[in-house]
Amino acid sequence: MRISSGKITRPQKGVIYGCEGVGKSTFASKFPNPIFMDLEGGTAQLDVKRAEVSSWEEILTTIDELAKDPQGFETFVMYTADWAERMCSAYLCKKYKKTGIEDFGYGKGYAYLAEEFAAMLSKLTELQNSGMHVLVLAHSTIRKLELPEENGTYDHYELKYSKTVSPLVKEWADGLLFVNYRTFIQANANGKGKAVGGKERVLYTEHTAFCDAKNRWGLSGVLPLSFESVANVFGSKVLKTSKVSNEDESQTWGNVEITDPQKADIALIETAMEFSSVSPDELNAYLRGDNPKGKKFVAENETYKDLDGAILAKMAEEKNWDKVEAYISARRGK
Repeated sequence: MRISSGKITRPQKGVIYGCEGVGKSTFASKFPNPIFMDLEGGTAQLDVKRAEVSSWEEILTTIDELAKDPQGFETFVMYTADWAERMCSAYLCKKYKKTGIEDFGYGKGYAYLAEEFAAMLSKLTELQNSGMHVLVLAHSTIRKLELPEENGTYDHYELKYSKTVSPLVKEWADGLLFVNYRTFIQANANGKGKAVGGKERVLYTEHTAFCDAKNRWGLSGVLPLSFESVANVFGSKVLKTSKVSNEDESQTWGNVEITDPQKADIALIETAMEFSSVSPDELNAYLRGDNPKGKKFVAENETYKDLDGAILAKMAEEKNWDKVEAYISARRGK
């Protein structure tokens, strides 16, 4: 019996989902040396390498070929997985001579679909084991949810899959990240709120009331939609380390360094300042003690960028930023 300990540095497999046009494919193009399997023709404006496929069978054979020979590519990007599900459905209908997935009988077609799609996910895991990052892009859909103990419903973003395939994909992925435009609610003098912003694209890394998200990488909160946010999870360094011989245990095993959360929080605060019209000077004055009820968070020659990481993380939270903005707005009126 062989026993090992510590975290394993290896290629990663993740799912990025969001609405159309939010920038999923552009984000994926920044990953190490990617090859796209563009199933819906959405990368025409990107200068990327593509694996051309036109059927479910070709999807499977292409994944097998890359697992045997990555051809120098470091990241495999499937764009998008909900289109792959359509192609899988078309393959099953042709194979069993049905006009649609519902024609199989109650639930039977979706059971076949889940089984076939699970086999494809296993092939993607083999591709990961061969030394490539695997990134699956998908569209989002909105579902109305209602809690039994509460009155009313609310919108929830989730993967645009059938009910049998969606749980398989979420379980398979090391990380499920939701991409959306960040919106702030700004209150006016009458106490009514209005949505502002809508330009900054962000990654939601953890489950919230309005979206599915998770990760096993130690990412938390809301991060800017840039490769720097996940560089130490999906970087080339991870791939190179994963290929080191087991003889050098210090290089093969150990902690995977996660992206610098302080830089991500600073980026969120700077975006919040832009949307709320709070100037850096106003924020720095607040942090230096321009608050009789608060503490002095930075020295006279320091700025918000010098904040302690824990304080910075709290301020980057939307509810806490609202309090900071409200105080600064009140001070302006004096």
